[in-house]
Amino acid sequence: MTRTALMTAAASTLATFRDDWPADDAPSEDEVRRATAVLTRDYMGNVRDVVVSLLDAVASGEVTDAGEMSERMHEKIDGHQRVIYTWQARCGLLVSDHEDAYAEETDGSADPSVLMYWAMLADVREAMPEIDWDANDEGEDGASV
Repeated sequence: MTRTALMTAAASTLATFRDDWPADDAPSEDEVRRATAVLTRDYMGNVRDVVVSLLDAVASGEVTDAGEMSERMHEKIDGHQRVIYTWQARCGLLVSDHEDAYAEETDGSADPSVLMYWAMLADVREAMPEIDWDANDEGEDGASV
């Protein structure tokens, strides 16, 4: 391709690109910040719901030691819509403070659902209050949650 032909093709492509995607259609920085704030509230609401469910299980006596808590936590997160659906996982990873939790726990890359599982697990662990399992008469399993 000659230089003139290349320049003509580039100019034509550029014109099409500008027509198909005008600059004034791009969101403002404020709009992006507000959208991110909505995603953050939505995701942190999911984390809160998991934490509340786990604390309810402790309060009702369904969970009596750290081993049961760990198992319940993993089940709740593994079955959560935020982890199961790729689109929701990507949105959660965008706003989680622990989007790199998978890399910290393992070696390698993974699909968004696996990444979201590890990020949500780290967020739930961070949001969970410390529970003194030794104070519980029924179980003294010192397992890590």
